[in-house]
This record gives sequence, structure tokens and C-alpha cells, in this order.
Amino acid sequence: LAISFGSKKEGDALAVSKLPSPCAPAACSIFEMDEYGDCLSGNSFVFLFPILQASLTGPRNVPGCDAALAVLERHCAMLAGDEVDAAVKQLRKDMASTVLELLCHDRSQTFVNPSPYEALTSCYFTDDATPSLTAPEIAPLLGERGALGGENNRVAAMETLTAIALKQPKLVRSNPLIENRIWLN
Repeated sequence: LAISFGSKKEGDALAVSKLPSPCAPAACSIFEMDEYGDCLSGNSFVFLFPILQASLTGPRNVPGCDAALAVLERHCAMLAGDEVDAAVKQLRKDMASTVLELLCHDRSQTFVNPSPYEALTSCYFTDDATPSLTAPEIAPLLGERGALGGENNRVAAMETLTAIALKQPKLVRSNPLIENRIWLN
């Protein structure tokens, strides 16, 4: 199985191009990840994340890749709590950016369990044992694809910022950019 992604560096985030439609190797990979039914190891998820990212990017659904958002959301458990994995934790910003990219397109309405809103909020779940979120991790929520984006993106960003504020009120109150985006919306 060989899938080639045209990618380029954009700041710190790796840009992955959308998949051709149909893409049987990607559909097979996503089916296997979903069929496994549990979180993969951290390194396995990091290795396969570009496939999930590419399947959720772009305006058209890729046949056979419908479970990509569910797989991504399932692995959000590895961002905090008992299952935290350092390799996956570094992907928080990319995971959130991927969901925000999906929300830019009408096809985001076809995802139900979980919805893109739920998946985005899961990307920012923290517990008492987890250190506070950092400004670069929250950045996607505040940019052009988040609080400054289209209606779906703005709603998702505000719901997620609300969830963050409930867990970490000091973070929201001490960051003037977050306050600005909340007042703007």
C-alpha cells in the first residue's frame, strides 16, 4: 500500500492535499482504523493521521472514508487524561485545523456521530492533571478558519472556547485575543 501526498510546509503545520475520489487505499486504511474500535498506539496514529487529514480536506466526500471523523475524535482521548501520548499531543493543533477545514464545506453536515462540533470540542478536552492549553494550540480557533471564518466555523469555535472557558477560565480571561474574538462573535 503506497499513498503519495503532495505536501509542503506552512509554518509549523504540514499541509496535506485532498484525496482523489475514489481512493481505495485510503478507504481501506480508514476502514481498518475504524474496525479496530479502539485507539491505535501513539506512533501508529501519528503515522496514519495524514490519511485522516486528507480524507477530511476538500469539498467532496471520498467514498469509503466516512469514518475518518469518528477515528479522529476517538484519538482525542490521547490528548489528555490517563491515555495521554506525547506524540499525539503534538498533533492537537493539526487535528483542530483539520476539523475546521471540514467545517468550511457543506459536506460537514453529513457527519453525525460525532458531529464536527463535537470532534472539535474533543480536540481541546483537558482534565485537572493535564497542563493548561497553550496559545499555539488555541490559535486555529481564533483565526480565519475559526472565529473569523464562515458561520459553521464561528459557531464551532465559540462552542469550543466555551468548553475551554469552563475548564480553564483563567486562560480565556488572561488572553486579550480570545476576549476580542468572543466579543466579535
